[in-house]
Amino acid sequence: MKSKRHGFQLDRILISLLWIFVSQPVEKIQAQTSLFASLPPETYPIEISFKPTNNPAFASDTVLLLPFQLEVARLPESGPPTPLDRRKQNLALNIRNGKERLPLRFVGMSDSGHERWELPYFQSELWFMQKDDAVTGFWKRVDRNQSYPLTLILNRHSRFPVDSDNKSNLIPLAARYQLKMIHPIDSTDVQEAVAILKKTSDGQIHGTFLTESGDYRYLSGVRTGNRLQLSTFNGVFAYLVDLQLSEDGFEGWIHYGASFSHRLVAEANEKAALKNPEHLTQFTAESGTLSLELPYYQEPRWFKFTPGKVTIVQIMGSWCPNCLDETRLFNYFHQQYADQGLQLVAISFERSQEKEKAFPMIDKFVRDLVIPYPVLFGGKASHDQVQKVLPGLTGFQAYPTTLFVDKKGIVRKIHTGFSGPATPHYDQYVLKTSQFIEQLLQE
Repeated sequence: MKSKRHGFQLDRILISLLWIFVSQPVEKIQAQTSLFASLPPETYPIEISFKPTNNPAFASDTVLLLPFQLEVARLPESGPPTPLDRRKQNLALNIRNGKERLPLRFVGMSDSGHERWELPYFQSELWFMQKDDAVTGFWKRVDRNQSYPLTLILNRHSRFPVDSDNKSNLIPLAARYQLKMIHPIDSTDVQEAVAILKKTSDGQIHGTFLTESGDYRYLSGVRTGNRLQLSTFNGVFAYLVDLQLSEDGFEGWIHYGASFSHRLVAEANEKAALKNPEHLTQFTAESGTLSLELPYYQEPRWFKFTPGKVTIVQIMGSWCPNCLDETRLFNYFHQQYADQGLQLVAISFERSQEKEKAFPMIDKFVRDLVIPYPVLFGGKASHDQVQKVLPGLTGFQAYPTTLFVDKKGIVRKIHTGFSGPATPHYDQYVLKTSQFIEQLLQE
């Protein structure tokens, strides 16, 4: 039974809410519209500032300005703005990386008066405030409690400044480049990669880098003479690429936010390729069959693998953009083949072993992607932990890694890494994998 005191307090709260959302004059509500409501629908660059750090592996002694593109659009009018929706104002904000669109969601105001817009899939927010004629704010890494200043650029629309007059002695872009990514301190630490870059009809440069662990997704930018400037931003990773073309290839740098850099050296090679991703990780269990027993994340029960169904086991992490691309594809496979007997299960390895820190990250990833298949918690992301969870797995080296298991419980194929829709290999992989799933289902 509610006490009179509690009833009185509830009445006061309801009266206060009615005053806030109903009794306020319209002009006060309108005065609280989003700062983006006054901007023309257009694509604007935003520059994130990364200051030099004491990390010797971060190869910059000046402030790096990493630009990305914010698309401001208007939604069709659906009636007058209401107090409860006074900041949305029929706005749609998207981060653009090449063909990729990442929709932002308004989540409230900060105590400092910033508008907070949440990025999808990852624990990341953009905070904006208008002061005089400038729009500034922060990129907030919520998962790491880190923030970096940002500024909205109103007087240009390209990602980088463009010097249209610099067109002399242009070296043509090669179809592919064999790329070496060299540690800035230890020159013997070299990662092999493939660079794919092209100029599109809009005059921009788009492309990606392929590595054995996955692609660098959507790199976008401009060309000024024989200099290429590219970047990408998705709320977790912020990459800045600066290249100088030569007759033989290119040299330059890639900066990963303010944490690390790689020196880049590439040779033009139309046959540039990586090792076969199906030959990098092996399964050598003595029993010959898969053994897997883990708790469902956020559920008080366990998953125990038993033979009988064709099964795809996805080794992933909610912090991993390549896992995001792969999960979208696996959602499609679930839709196409679940009724025919295909079983998919994801094992999420996180930055933290603690469930209180790991589960909110998995929550957002699962919710925003609407993952229809089980997600298990594998523990902290490390090679040793992966091989502990999956005894018999050897040579593990990348998130994501995928195991294809037949009806007898035998691991028939392992695919390391993932080349997503930003690469020219994606469509071929989808077709090849669909055919392999159908073959296993028919056996």
